[in-house]
Amino acid sequence: MSTGRFSRSLMQGNLAETPLADLLGFLQRMRKTGQLMIERTRPRQAAGVFVRDGQPYHALCPPEVGERAIHALLSWPEGRFAFVPEAQGDETSITSDLQAILLDGMRRLDELERWCQDLPPRITVMYRVLDGERTGAVRLTLAEWRLVQLVDGARTIADLIALSYDSPAETASELHALIAAGLITDRPDYGFLDAVVLRSGAPGAGVRAAMLSRHLIDRSDGKETLRETVEHIPAPIQQVLDEVVLLLRAGALRVLAGEDAVRRHLL
Repeated sequence: MSTGRFSRSLMQGNLAETPLADLLGFLQRMRKTGQLMIERTRPRQAAGVFVRDGQPYHALCPPEVGERAIHALLSWPEGRFAFVPEAQGDETSITSDLQAILLDGMRRLDELERWCQDLPPRITVMYRVLDGERTGAVRLTLAEWRLVQLVDGARTIADLIALSYDSPAETASELHALIAAGLITDRPDYGFLDAVVLRSGAPGAGVRAAMLSRHLIDRSDGKETLRETVEHIPAPIQQVLDEVVLLLRAGALRVLAGEDAVRRHLL
């Protein structure tokens, strides 16, 4: 059976060809009972919707549960799905009618699109602005702080919206606020890395056992710049710099050159 088509013996496909709203509508018309399993690869995530006589009664799209999970799934442009007949959920997280859920979800998608019009394209990779004076002067909400922590110099706007704890529209609004405040950017300035030279500190000085820590300590020999060190470590740049900060504070790394740059951009 080709992708995106239905039959009595098998139901599977891709949301790119069969949108979730159409899929749930089909299950309702056929009064199906079972679990709709959905997964995607970027970012890797799995979700599920349980229906009884065609009506959803439980949904999970981590971290969302219930109606918010279906709202989150409506924003997935693609994802493989398969329906498991007669599978039972262990709780009830949805009491609203399917049509009401879909209407509310579509309204939220419209809000998301409006916010995204003021954002860079969704395939744009975002970076944190490394400027202690600027970041220290801005007060963040808990949601904004969580979102900033997801920005690692490898994730796109689409990734951040998908991984956020908030709804897509709320996350797009938060991204807009963070960009306007100058805390995240699509044009990173890592020029200061050329001025910084690090050297490993005293043995046993609060060294973490993580592989990334060992890479940083081994490469920090006082001969190469921090840019050269970062370029030779296969990890998102923000993740590497976050680890540098931890090792500097633990005394496992010492600054040989570029102390002013380290103080302004990292510490």
